[in-house]
Amino acid sequence: MVDAGTSDQAVEETPENSAVAAAMPLPNRVIARTIDRIGYACGGVSSVDPLEAQGNFKVTCRSGQSFQAKPVNGRYRFKRL
Repeated sequence: MVDAGTSDQAVEETPENSAVAAAMPLPNRVIARTIDRIGYACGGVSSVDPLEAQGNFKVTCRSGQSFQAKPVNGRYRFKRL
């Protein structure tokens, strides 16, 4: 038998657990190298923040430049903001 108090508690915790922030699937080192390869001096990634659109991220480099990382056909495309 399941205690009614236990099932109520489980229902309350479920919405909180489903709101987990998405993480960038690429390591910072790969992101910085990719941005350097497309012609911008990044110097290293200082932060990666999720954007409102599903799967999009804002990447801020140590050089002060910001880029949008957007998934296209299974790969991330970087665009300067």
